[in-house]
Amino acid sequence: MSRITRGIIGVLGFTVLVAIGCEHKGGGAQPAAKQAPRDEAPGAKSGGEVLLEPDGAEPADDIEPPAKNPMMRGLETVLEALPENESLDESRPSLREELRGADSLLSQIKAENLAAIKEANRQQRVLGQDSPNVLLLVAPSAALVPILDRGQAVANLGALDRLAAEGVVFRQCRSNGESAAASHWSILTGRKAEGNADPIREHDFTLPKLAWQAGYTTSLIGECSLGGAIAGNPRSHGFDEWFGFRTASEAEDSHPEYLWNNGTRLRVVANTKGKRGEFGTDLLMRGVVDYLRRHRQGRPSLLYYSWSMPENSPGVGSVADRFEQDMAEILAQLEGPGLKRNTVVIVAAEDSVSSNREATLSGNGNEAAVGPLVLWAPGRIPGGQVVDRPCSVCDILPTVTELVGARHGARAAEGVSLLSELRKR
Repeated sequence: MSRITRGIIGVLGFTVLVAIGCEHKGGGAQPAAKQAPRDEAPGAKSGGEVLLEPDGAEPADDIEPPAKNPMMRGLETVLEALPENESLDESRPSLREELRGADSLLSQIKAENLAAIKEANRQQRVLGQDSPNVLLLVAPSAALVPILDRGQAVANLGALDRLAAEGVVFRQCRSNGESAAASHWSILTGRKAEGNADPIREHDFTLPKLAWQAGYTTSLIGECSLGGAIAGNPRSHGFDEWFGFRTASEAEDSHPEYLWNNGTRLRVVANTKGKRGEFGTDLLMRGVVDYLRRHRQGRPSLLYYSWSMPENSPGVGSVADRFEQDMAEILAQLEGPGLKRNTVVIVAAEDSVSSNREATLSGNGNEAAVGPLVLWAPGRIPGGQVVDRPCSVCDILPTVTELVGARHGARAAEGVSLLSELRKR
């Protein structure tokens, strides 16, 4: 029996080698365009000092998970069911190890082949094609209220002033939901959320999937469940990479001990053993700055930045002040060569500001559950405009569709492109 089992493993090993050879001899998808290395977390270092390091924590239990490949699971079952035999018992551990090695290799080949097939479906951008980078920044309304309070801002008074003076401010953008999760849900799908909608499923159409298919690199930074709008791995929803917190509850910690980078838990060195050396919002901003620097060249990119700030954050200023500071850093980064005129920034509120009556008066004087939305695209869209006509966060997906030149329109979206509204004006 042991010889038969070894024979099966040998056949599997030959099959694996053939599969590897076929994969590298062509006939498959073309390799993707070279991207910046992603083996290091965004903002992992600052001036040579290590900020984040792999956690290296052991799994919650020592139970070995079953093999991923069905054939391997069957062989493991056969191996364990073989009667006790002195010679077999000696070789059983090594056989089990060989099976695990083959299972791991087959799983890796399967993942690489699926990635190659997926990459083949990504639209290739042609030279000279207008492909602006898109930064979609979604924040609590408390951070954006100053834009509404000031109305049409005056240039050179601050980052939010400049954003409004150089861009278009939609003063009455409805969030279409009862929570931050519902707003993110509407932004991602382009549809109105019915109450607190169920989390988006992996096969559902989303904004990052649309941009990805249009040839864009897609990234998510911040609170990466988007309030619970998506469940599981953000990569299953169209994001190439993600960095930040897995859940809203994790984002509540002002000085987190851990962050996540593409599913790997990272330890914040300065916040271990009860220390409070790094503010969580600052760590996320370092990730954004690092992202903008890495994507100055190459494939166009879409970044979904879910900005947040814990309520209990003494000594770091108000939410509006902190957002002003972070927005100033982002605009400073966009001053780099070719970035300002090749980047579109969309800033939206994840909730309404109906509690602030003066800031939420609609055109007929009635209170409306709205928040501001800013569209900033110097050289593309004339700035200094203030629009009081109501719009919706559902309009973001059709707007991005038009901006990135997606082949497939947002057929299921209930919103309309804001660029069409600006053309009418």
